Amino acid sequence: MAKNSAWIWKRVKRTIPPPHILYTGLYNLFLSFGSLKCVKSGLPLFDKVSWKSAVNVLVAVKDGHVSDPPDLSLYHVRGKDRDGLTLYRCVRGTNSLEGGVH
Repeated sequence: MAKNSAWIWKRVKRTIPPPHILYTGLYNLFLSFGSLKCVKSGLPLFDKVSWKSAVNVLVAVKDGHVSDPPDLSLYHVRGKDRDGLTLYRCVRGTNSLEGGVH
């Protein structure tokens, strides 16, 4: 991954799990780490504003706005590489909120 992540991403399908699985994982993550103290500042990692945002994220997840559609493949086969590994093209895309981070 550190050497050539693009090589990996062209050969691996990635999925966002269904709402019930994603919600449980995020909920547990937020509860486990949100109240921990920052080593540098001594403040909790999540303040009131962060907790409000976390709840909004959980609502979006629970409503199914984050997960991949269950009956739609977001990957198309582009062919095979010289080693016979399947190459994929993802049609998920990047939304305007991500700001070109990828």
